[in-house]
Parts: sequence; structure tokens; C-alpha cells
Amino acid sequence: MIAAWRLLALLLAIATPMQLAVTVLGADLRRTVGGRLVQLGGAALLWCVVAAALFTVTTLGAAGAAMRTVTDVPLALMAMAGLGLLAYVQRARWRWWRQRTAPDIAASGGVSAPGSLSFARGIAALGDRHYYLRGFAEHGPVFRMSQFGAPTMCVLGLERRQAIMRQHGEALGPAPLPFSRSVLRGFLRYMDDATHDHYGPLMRRAMHGGTSASLHERLQHDIRERLLRASNGSAPPATATAFIEPLVREALDLLLFGFGADGDAGDSRQAATAFARQGTAFYHVQSSRRLNATEESMLRQLDDLLAQQEQRLHADGVADTVPLGRIRTLSGSAPDDTVRQNFVFLHRIATNNVSGLMAWLLVFWSRHPDIVARIRASSGDERQRLLERFLAETLRLSQSEYTYRTVARTFVHDGMVYPAGWLVRFCVWESHRDATVFDAPTEFRLRLGDQDYAKSRFAPFGTGRHACNGADLNETLCVALLSVLVDDFDVHAEPVEPLQRAPRHWGHWQPNARLSLRITRRAHP
Repeated sequence: MIAAWRLLALLLAIATPMQLAVTVLGADLRRTVGGRLVQLGGAALLWCVVAAALFTVTTLGAAGAAMRTVTDVPLALMAMAGLGLLAYVQRARWRWWRQRTAPDIAASGGVSAPGSLSFARGIAALGDRHYYLRGFAEHGPVFRMSQFGAPTMCVLGLERRQAIMRQHGEALGPAPLPFSRSVLRGFLRYMDDATHDHYGPLMRRAMHGGTSASLHERLQHDIRERLLRASNGSAPPATATAFIEPLVREALDLLLFGFGADGDAGDSRQAATAFARQGTAFYHVQSSRRLNATEESMLRQLDDLLAQQEQRLHADGVADTVPLGRIRTLSGSAPDDTVRQNFVFLHRIATNNVSGLMAWLLVFWSRHPDIVARIRASSGDERQRLLERFLAETLRLSQSEYTYRTVARTFVHDGMVYPAGWLVRFCVWESHRDATVFDAPTEFRLRLGDQDYAKSRFAPFGTGRHACNGADLNETLCVALLSVLVDDFDVHAEPVEPLQRAPRHWGHWQPNARLSLRITRRAHP
């Protein structure tokens, strides 16, 4: 292999890995994402170092012919691997290059969206909370990007989202995560239309049945007990994760399935403990891949525990107090495996999402003592209204991020072509910061106008048939926490910055993983 070919091999071997290493090891991504993505960047950098060393030894060193042969082989293999990686990261661009001349695109009469399908820029977006805002400022209300090689249309504005769903809903489908393949007939929000026509309305009615007074009292009692333990002066400040996740998991056990509703009664407590133990282990299952054999076994065990609990609820005459128990009343038969497995994953996903939301609630409660004082000065229905608005403002500013759809059939909207096979990211967080809709949209305020959180301008749980069914449950749990705090506890939450997120475009931004909570009891006169 002559020197020129060795140089070409080196360039092929390191060009794409070096670009990824520079992107991933940048300060923003290291601070906000970290973890496996940064480890991948380190591996890419090491790959480049090894390739450069092989080139140096072979070309610039005094190696003999035998040694040059030994080093030429791995360098050639690394060049082939680098070429394969280049093909992988460029696949969004190549896909669009092939699609743009396809008959459906050519006949559509639409223009392609502005923006870049750069793989590296899409990775960099993970570490930049304002990436989409800047994209809309540069390109307008629709632009394109690559998300790990998947070409994606980014759309700003809830009214625009509603118009697209209304006019082209049949051309859009769910954007399922891999775990859904492990759920019999699929996870609810990713089901095909025919399956969703049966299970969607059933689950929605079960979830929207309200929370009984006795369950609400139990929930507040459990939250108060946890706050009392955390406020013990001899205990060090609790990390937000260590405090919030067990609270949320136990609350969801209660509100979804009725576990722990009757306190420490023998058989009921044993069932609650068994489900909590299995559910805690299942919480660490990754939704970004299909379950492995061990995880599928865990899912079956949780499924069986829910089947037993559903029978117990009906035997005790309290079935209609929780969603799991309402299924039989609504459908005329006991919940099947599809319903129960959906409940298992709903619990898993809600634990993560509600835990993140509660962290933000405690951060804003700590940062806005003037608003907290106003709520404490209120009472009755007015206090309840203020607590609900505090929750809504937290959702608007810090938890509502996006909804995704897949383009099943090419269509054109407002002159812009949406190619089949692409993702559509409806950017909710950015839409909630629209200055034409909200006064001082980046400020946390108690917004008390009748239209401040109207569906046309505020959509934290999505809209349409695949919208999240957990809105009522989420409000019940979060307002219960705030209602206990408002009377008896103060919270100090630090550090919040830098914000962090999981290494995926559909992950929520969260306060810093080192966030700790100092909870103190209020002194009453």
C-alpha cells in the first residue's frame, strides 16, 4: 500500500469518528447529557488515535516490509469501518436525495423544508435547550433536521399542529418506541387505528374516573409522612431523585391499582409489597429497545400481580375507585393481557415523567416565595385554583417538550412537503413560549385569566386520539404534593444548573442530577 493510499485510508478511518468525537465531547453535551454518549465520544477519539498511530508507524517509521504488512491490514479494516460509519450518518441526506425525485414528491407541488440534515448537528442539539428556538428564528415555523439519522420535520405553533392533524391526520401515524413491540398488541399511544379504536376509549374512560375522597386522603397522608421524614433535622438533605421517585412510585401504585389503599391490612400489604418490589426493578427497563427474556419474565409477573389485584378489588367492592378496577365495569369483562401490560408500562413511564415534573415543582416552589406566600394567604376554592395554576405554569415552562408522529404518506401543508417515512416533531415547549400568546412567556407567573391555559394555546399532554390519558392523575398527584407543602413545609432546592437530559431527542430536560432538597417544617403561631 503506497503512501497516498495509506493517507486515504487514514482519512476514511478517522473523518467521521473525529467529527462525532468533537461534537460529543464538547462542553455542552458533556455537561447536559454525559453518560454513554460521552463514552461513545471517547471511544471515537481513541479510534482516531489508534488509526493515526498505525499510519505513523507504517508510513513515517522505519518499519520493515513485514511490519508494514501487519499494520496495513488493520488500517485498511478501519478505513472500511469508517466508510460504513460515514454511510450510516449520511443516511438522512441520502434518503432525501433519493426521495426528492420520487413521483409522490415530484407531484406534490411542495417545496422542501429549510434546515440541515447533518448528523453531527442533530447530536449537538441534545446539549442545547434552545436549539429549536434558534432553528425557528433562522428558518421560520418549519425546518428539518436529523435525529440520529432519522430525517425530522420540526413544527412550531399549536394552531399549526392542530391544522396539520385536522387536514392530514390520516397521513400521520404514531412514532413507536421499541419497547412497544414487547406489549401484546402494542402500547396504547402506538397502536394501529383498529386496535386503538377498542382499547383507546376503554383506557381513557377508566383513567378519567376521578379519585375518591378516601384515596385522596390516603395520598396526602403518605406524602406528609415522607415530607416529615425528610424534614428530620438530623437527616442530611435528600437528593431529589432519592426523595421523589419512591414517592411517585408508591402514589401511582395507589392511584392506578389501589395498592396500599387500606393501609397495613395483611394480604393487601403483602400484595402491595410484592408489586412495589417488582415494579421498582422494572423501572430500570429501557424503553429505547425491546425487552430481553429476563425483562419479559418481569413483565409477565407484574401482569399476574395486576390480575390478582383486580380480582381483589372486585371482591372487596372497591373496584370503581381506581382505573384497574373500572375496566371490568366499563367493558363487561376482566382486563386482558393487553390492558394489564399497558398499565405496567403506563406506571413505568409515568414514574419517570411525574418524578421529573415534581422536581421542577419543587424548584419553582423554592425560587418563588412571593407566589408561595400568595397561595398561603388564600383558602378554599381559591387556593385550589392557585395550586392548579402553579402546576400549569410549571408544565408550560419546564416539562412539556414535544409530541412525535411518523409521516405514513407524503403530504403538503402550507406549501411545505412532508415526505413519507420522516418524523414530525411538534415542538410544544417552544410553542408555549410564544410572545404573541403569553405575556412575558419566559417568566414564571400565576396566570389567572380564563383563556391563559386554553387548549388552543396550552397542550402539555398532547391532543387528539393519541393524547396522554394521565392528565387527571398527574394533576391529582402533583396538587396533592403542593397542598401538603403549602401549609406545613418549606423547600430549598439547589443546584438546578446545568440542566440535564437523557441522550435522546425525546427525553425531557431535568434539573441537575445533583439537585438536593432541604425540607423544613414551618413554624405555626
